[in-house]
Amino acid sequence: MDSLVAFLSRGSFVDEASGESSTGYTPLSDSEMAKLWKGLFYCTYGCWTLINSTLAETTGFWMSDKPLVQQRLASDLAELLLLINPSSSTEAQREQDQLVAALGFLKGFWQAIVREWTGVDRLRSVALQFAFVELTDRMDKFYMLMRRYVNATFRLLARHGWSKQAVDGVNEILISKTGPMT
Repeated sequence: MDSLVAFLSRGSFVDEASGESSTGYTPLSDSEMAKLWKGLFYCTYGCWTLINSTLAETTGFWMSDKPLVQQRLASDLAELLLLINPSSSTEAQREQDQLVAALGFLKGFWQAIVREWTGVDRLRSVALQFAFVELTDRMDKFYMLMRRYVNATFRLLARHGWSKQAVDGVNEILISKTGPMT
């Protein structure tokens, strides 16, 4: 997870419009964030998680059926929201960049959930029809992931003193056309 935090904290160093590299923090573009979250959502290549002080490869959130692995991965993914820490020249700029980066990551999360939800929900309806408990458990783990992100969002808002900018940013994500409240 450390390399993912470093990647998110780094941001994009190339301005997509001009093609020139930037010197400060530049948020990932929507397309970059969508690709990142597609990978995180399915954890195609496996995710590394810390279990009993040793690194162990798991099959990822989508494919994992062990509750402790699911809980740990959901917590780790949600905690990323609070760990993003862009380096900036001043403390005020660092806080601003931190909020922008965290809100971009949160926006990517909710867009991925909204985009992929029909596939998860379709599996649940099939599972209920044929009484496949394993597939209904899959739905529950995504509910758990969303609860962990809601919790991390409140902690993010508290960290930024419930500033109008932070609250408005979260509200915009939730009620936007691609957000969960549409």
